[in-house]
Amino acid sequence: MKGASTIYVCISTNDATRKVVIAVTTAAQVIAALSQIHTETDQGSEYKPPVLLFNRSLTLNHDVKMPYPDFVDKFFAWALWAIYEDIQNAHGLYTKAEKDGLFTLVTVDGPVLMDPKGTEPTGHRLMLRGPTTAWINYADFGRAIVEAGQRHEEFGGKAVGVGATGATRVQFWYSTRITLLGLKSRLWPF
Repeated sequence: MKGASTIYVCISTNDATRKVVIAVTTAAQVIAALSQIHTETDQGSEYKPPVLLFNRSLTLNHDVKMPYPDFVDKFFAWALWAIYEDIQNAHGLYTKAEKDGLFTLVTVDGPVLMDPKGTEPTGHRLMLRGPTTAWINYADFGRAIVEAGQRHEEFGGKAVGVGATGATRVQFWYSTRITLLGLKSRLWPF
């Protein structure tokens, strides 16, 4: 990470097991590495804080909403609690480290990601408030991440919502499987 101008942290999981700490563990390692680089750099030249892009979820964004009632967000947050708790805890670590001057944080909140094998983007948009789509293709989300990084001066310290503007190849089976695994861990903790 030394000398990096932008760091994209997309390490998390869709495995809705009983306890998940992959995002928190990654956040601690990223922060430790940047702290060390900051300390070493301060002894010689000036530290230039990179932009850190962090994936979260629109389920956790209160300003940008997917097109369904709030109870649906609450259900998914409840069913997939282990994943969302891990992401929220990691976000808390990144927010504190940003205040310490280690980087400029841009939180990127996407809707449900679809079509993991697709490579053709159909369109996306970034927003700070308002309604958006329920899903987006991976190819479009990838472009949205790049744009959020390029617009870091506008989005630094904020949670940016992402939505699709083109056709999305919806594949419910994958999201349903993840949700069912989350419900299983919630209702049958053995």
